Amino acid sequence: MSSNDEHVNLPDLVKQITIHYIEFYYKKFADKYLDKKVPLEDLRTFVAEMYDTKQLDLKKYIRSSLKDNLQDKYSTTATENLLLEMFADPTYAKERVVQEILSKQK
Repeated sequence: MSSNDEHVNLPDLVKQITIHYIEFYYKKFADKYLDKKVPLEDLRTFVAEMYDTKQLDLKKYIRSSLKDNLQDKYSTTATENLLLEMFADPTYAKERVVQEILSKQK
């Protein structure tokens, strides 16, 4: 990192990592739809299943990606606090993912 990157916006970085992770699975899921646009109810079901079944994998992926990207600037405490906050409200978290995917489908 350059000296201009001294202050890392951890929430933004985690958001980017999370979106990348979910997009990987979403692209596979969306392949079964001809126009690659998943109906809203199917999308909500997909996101709920991902959240429930891949939550631990996502946390590991976030930690690993942050360690790789931040190296000596990685903070276990800041990361764990952010993950606790991120997963504290499952309904809100799922809806944010749904809205992010919907915006990319358009």
